[in-house]
Amino acid sequence: MRKLLSRRPSPAMVVAIIAVILAVAGTATAALAKKDKKSVRKIADSEISKLAPGLSVASAGKAADTDKLGGVAPSGYVQGGGHSFFGTKLGDNPSTNNGLLNVPGFANITFSCAANGVDSTVTITNTSGSFLGELGQDQANAGASLNPFGPSIPNGGSVNLVHTNSSNHGVTSTVLQLWNSQNGKVATVVISNVFCDYAASATTNQ
Repeated sequence: MRKLLSRRPSPAMVVAIIAVILAVAGTATAALAKKDKKSVRKIADSEISKLAPGLSVASAGKAADTDKLGGVAPSGYVQGGGHSFFGTKLGDNPSTNNGLLNVPGFANITFSCAANGVDSTVTITNTSGSFLGELGQDQANAGASLNPFGPSIPNGGSVNLVHTNSSNHGVTSTVLQLWNSQNGKVATVVISNVFCDYAASATTNQ
């Protein structure tokens, strides 16, 4: 028995003892005056420090790094508040300015379809209130780029993308990046069509 009592308590035992002290102290101090509560806390701190130096009633319930992950505060893992947007539209042939997708803070996307139902043009209009950097590629025509090419779209300005591929088929897809260097906003846009039937999606970092 004497040998058992002489052993140092394990970390698990220290935690268990702290939990008991907190529970008892919390119940017992509920009916105590403010002055008496301080005395109880002081006694509890004294007993805890004997078993686990550096701990106290105030710190026992919360480790110093519980608000951190690998030394980095939780806010360090938050990468903006991104959003996703989707739109589809079947346009008549002929038709113009068919609303396809609005990406708040970036641009409004429309398309027009020719009478033959094949030739179509996508128009991306900057509605950000500032200049937008832009770069994209028509996946149906390797090496094709935006027309006109940037380096930026002024607020209220637009770029047109011809959605008829090199084989004169109205089936294509464009991957487009839009960004605002002033506020760090970035949007990735994908626009696809089969003749006058369009789909578009966009993801933003803010």
